[in-house]
Amino acid sequence: MHHDGRDVLSVTHEPRLRERAVVFASFGKILHCTGWKIGYATAPAALTGEIRKVHQYDVFSTGAPFQAGIEAFLNSDAGEAHLSELAPFYQSKRDRLIEGLKGSRWQVSPAEGGYFQLLGYGAFDERDDRTATADWCSRADGLALIPLSPFYPEGENDSKLVRICFAKNDATIDQGIERLLKISNG
Repeated sequence: MHHDGRDVLSVTHEPRLRERAVVFASFGKILHCTGWKIGYATAPAALTGEIRKVHQYDVFSTGAPFQAGIEAFLNSDAGEAHLSELAPFYQSKRDRLIEGLKGSRWQVSPAEGGYFQLLGYGAFDERDDRTATADWCSRADGLALIPLSPFYPEGENDSKLVRICFAKNDATIDQGIERLLKISNG
């Protein structure tokens, strides 16, 4: 999913990568049912065989009725309409968050796609421990801010960035904005 009319190409569009690429996706946010924990993987047959070996021992249940329901919905006119409205729907959520943070000390570069916005906090927090900063925000104001450090090898990410999910209802986004402003304004 992309925002602002941008086209995003999958690695599967590159012939040299197609035979060794695996694409994972989740229906949770696409269908506004994050608790279902249902997604999919696409890959060449040789790779899906290996994925199935792991999946067989890793997943307790798969929610087969939900899978059938999702398939039926996505193949319907309503499903097609829903998917066509998805990017504008989430872009409006992203824009609401960004607009609410204008003039604050949070550094914001609009996310080009997805459901998460990166926020820079270097202008008001000098901590070197990214996890401690996110933990502090969670405890102080009940915000689930995720530091980027877990996504990098130890010591390789010195950016003062956290990510926040904007796949929320407007009231929750507005409450989050209030809390983010309180944090950045001290």
